[in-house]
Amino acid sequence: YRGAVSLRSALTHSINTVAARLQQAVGSARVIEVAHRLGIKSKLQSSPSLALGTSEVSLLELTGAYGVLANGGYKVRPHIIRRIKTARGRVLYAQGAPANERLVAQQNIGAMNDMLNAAITTGTGKRAALATHPAAGKTGTTQQFRDAWFIGYTAHYVAGVWVGNDSARSMNRMTGGKLPAQIWRKIMRAAHKGKRVRPLTGTRVLPPPPRTPVMPKERIGEDFIARMVGDVKSLASSANAGTAKLPWQTKTGQSHSGETMASANGSTWWASSLRSIKNLLGLAPTSQPRSRMSLGKRPQQASLQ
Repeated sequence: YRGAVSLRSALTHSINTVAARLQQAVGSARVIEVAHRLGIKSKLQSSPSLALGTSEVSLLELTGAYGVLANGGYKVRPHIIRRIKTARGRVLYAQGAPANERLVAQQNIGAMNDMLNAAITTGTGKRAALATHPAAGKTGTTQQFRDAWFIGYTAHYVAGVWVGNDSARSMNRMTGGKLPAQIWRKIMRAAHKGKRVRPLTGTRVLPPPPRTPVMPKERIGEDFIARMVGDVKSLASSANAGTAKLPWQTKTGQSHSGETMASANGSTWWASSLRSIKNLLGLAPTSQPRSRMSLGKRPQQASLQ
């Protein structure tokens, strides 16, 4: 039991109890209405286990419903035949133009795409991840490992994969995040060759990291350590003489908070810290007791008198 988790984490890691609680909160009738609106035609049972997938639907129905998320929230009519023509080119049948009917608000599409993308990047669908194209999807596994599926999509295509036995015999612990996700990835890699990388609706593609390393402005030569030690020596000697101007102090010797940082004996806390640095680097006699090292202590505060 993980306690309270976000919907994003629940979808990512397939936590079924969260899906059941969500269905209980919104009501089974509303869940069925949304499923039918997205294109599910099969009969759905209004039972507490509906959110766990106990009502059977076809792979074509489920893939079409995910297509609504892929295309930005518009109605999808899955079909196999686009056009039938005679040998002379006369059109006997043509699929109508896609319906321009919005089913889901764009802001909700963006949220769903973000959550389902996490299922591929860090969740149960990691085997389906594509190297360059942002993708989103969800795994599914029925009881006793009789069915395993993966439905996923990019900004270009949506595809569904089902693995199982026609006799409904149990498989050898097969889940949707294994072979179905791997098949989906192999098919989509081939389908996306030459395709321009596009973000999922409501999301954006992060720029790739720079290929060339960021080089320092100054070359680090053999005298680098000597120069750095020399700077510490100079700063330490100035602090001992009371003339050091530190970047975090104002011209009046005050810190940015407006209060002078001084100890009772008149030496600044920062100068004491520099003495400790000198001791560590061997730039000063080590006879000073270690108990006086103030590195890491908070400065004492005193007002001017």
